[in-house]
Amino acid sequence: MKYQYILFDLYGTLCDIMTDENMPFVWRVTADNYAKFGAVYTPEELKKSFYRSVNEQIEGKDSDFEPDLALTFKKLFLDKNVQVSDDVILQIGQEFRKSSTLFLNLYDGVIDGLKALKAEGKKLILMSNAQRIFTYPELEILNLVDLFDDIFISSDYGVKKPSLKFYDLPFKKYGINKENAIMVGNDGTCDILGAKTYGIDTMYVRTNTSPKEEYPPATYIFSSHNFKVMTKILMV
Repeated sequence: MKYQYILFDLYGTLCDIMTDENMPFVWRVTADNYAKFGAVYTPEELKKSFYRSVNEQIEGKDSDFEPDLALTFKKLFLDKNVQVSDDVILQIGQEFRKSSTLFLNLYDGVIDGLKALKAEGKKLILMSNAQRIFTYPELEILNLVDLFDDIFISSDYGVKKPSLKFYDLPFKKYGINKENAIMVGNDGTCDILGAKTYGIDTMYVRTNTSPKEEYPPATYIFSSHNFKVMTKILMV
């Protein structure tokens, strides 16, 4: 078994997504939700305060730092001297994401492919540059949670791909041999260059959300999404 551990990116690799946080509707809905708990903002004030809080988190940090938007949603309450529970923060964050999401769909063949890989004894690990407050509920909606042996979301660790510190997390946790691992993703820098620099094989798939870049020097390259064929290669 060459590839015992298979690391997958999520957005643009297993699922297709489009969000637009700049829609006025998003900030009207979110301001209304804050007001329900006593934190009154105009939509415009809320948007400015949100991005100011995010910028405060990333100020002075390196490019691989990943802020935690749950802290931003909480700070927006604290700035209005309102205390709320973590469940409320989760609710606010999920409603924000829902209002800003235009679509979220699995690519064809993903569920069947992941199940087939698991049936062959492969260990499947998700490695996503994302926010837990958004991503974990979406994983549940897509019925992906139980198909992975472990899930690493960058906001949990304050670091993201292509940082080698992020790639190091599952390898240290499970004592993975790099020769038995491969990274699958649609971003030539975060997924492919990061994993290649770390010392593992890579599979690049170009999708509509891939950065407009030249094809990276991956071990395997797909010019379009074909999870059935990708799965056959990963079976080795």
